[in-house]
Amino acid sequence: MMGVTPYQSMELMSGTGTVGRTENGETIFNFVVPENAWSHLDEESLEKQHDWLISRWVGEKDICPDGYTVEVTDDGGDVGMVVYEGKCN
Repeated sequence: MMGVTPYQSMELMSGTGTVGRTENGETIFNFVVPENAWSHLDEESLEKQHDWLISRWVGEKDICPDGYTVEVTDDGGDVGMVVYEGKCN
């Protein structure tokens, strides 16, 4: 049986994403976090945690130097992942 190491678990809990460009040249991104990764948090704390994870990822990748806007596009019910779509300012 294959297991997940603690390092892999932490990596999964941090979320990940992809970056692209629209036909208009806008930088966009998708960011996903496993739905149950931070399930021990209340709704307000969970939202803050996800905001922090997104901002850390965007900052580390230097994706949106002038900021960004983001919205939830899937709350995890369909795919087991909370999916965010963002657009650079």
